[in-house]
Amino acid sequence: MQDVSSEQLEIAVPEPELESDDQGREREAEAILQAVDSAKLDTLLHRVAWILSRYPETRDSDVALYRRFWTILEGQYCEGEYVHLDNLAKLTRPTSLSRARALLQNKYRLFVASPEVQRRRGKLSEEERDRVLSLRPAFASYTAYADESGKNDDHLVVGAVWFLGPEILEVTRLVEQLAKAAGFPEELHFKEITDQNVGFYQTVIDQVLNYSATIGFTSISVERRGHKSVDQVLRDLYYHLVRRAIEHFDETGRAPLPRSLSVIKDAENPGPDKLLLADLEDRLKQAGKALYEGRLYVDRLYARDSKSNIPLQLADLYTSAVSRVLNAKGKRHSARDRLANYFLGRLGIPHGFLAEEKIGDMTVHLAL
Repeated sequence: MQDVSSEQLEIAVPEPELESDDQGREREAEAILQAVDSAKLDTLLHRVAWILSRYPETRDSDVALYRRFWTILEGQYCEGEYVHLDNLAKLTRPTSLSRARALLQNKYRLFVASPEVQRRRGKLSEEERDRVLSLRPAFASYTAYADESGKNDDHLVVGAVWFLGPEILEVTRLVEQLAKAAGFPEELHFKEITDQNVGFYQTVIDQVLNYSATIGFTSISVERRGHKSVDQVLRDLYYHLVRRAIEHFDETGRAPLPRSLSVIKDAENPGPDKLLLADLEDRLKQAGKALYEGRLYVDRLYARDSKSNIPLQLADLYTSAVSRVLNAKGKRHSARDRLANYFLGRLGIPHGFLAEEKIGDMTVHLAL
């Protein structure tokens, strides 16, 4: 038998040198959350945090954490739920995963276990804990990356790119590789599209849509005229967009409930963003209980800078493309117009939104 003792050395998870004050710890926790939300997982701590963020049951059970981590992030060593003995030493050691989980939960207070598990942890064996506790259902998860557009146009638009599975990691790496190969140093941004780079943007869209089985695009719009408060209108748009998308994915079977939901929006303004997300969280939690019979677990809602967040950059491209079409005036021959037409054409709606759904004075658009 091959000697694998050198391969089985435990992967260390060194505790970072924390700043002495609580603000320093909060800054470090925020850096971890930004890595999770951007799907850029450069360290073991980031990878464990990403699993905890998407699969709430792993916060309560280390066994669930091991299974999710190995099958999703180290799936090349697994055959479904099984691991060949030759590959066993290549998997991250359970003790490393447990220590990373404990560091995130105990020092940073991120993705904490349910109160009952926190109380019992250390008193029950893992086997007993898994048998006794069922407080955190093993929900699948999805994440919506959302943006808004048209504040100075006739139609106000909110759009979102939905990642229904872990392929968000592959998509993020893919776009990074495309940008590096093309020597594209900037973030993807609809306003930066020119005749010189529009071909690169089309390539990105083509490659991303290869993952269409696990990605969804939704948008909602309303005429801006007649509304006194744009901020209040945006709160309604975000809520109805997310709620209708949940129902659509459930009804079509693409992402049926129960599910754990996270929403990441492009940061616009700290004050209004905070109020919008607080309102959205409250309304979605009420809907989870009243409309979805507890089958929707509302997890995390954050505003993030899109600069280093590729999923949010994709949300900007989609939302701006929708806004460009809905607010079209005069001739439409610029590079941005061509990109908007191309994007919507790839989504099967080359001539605009022919099939629309009304919610009051709002119009919902669903694609893929």
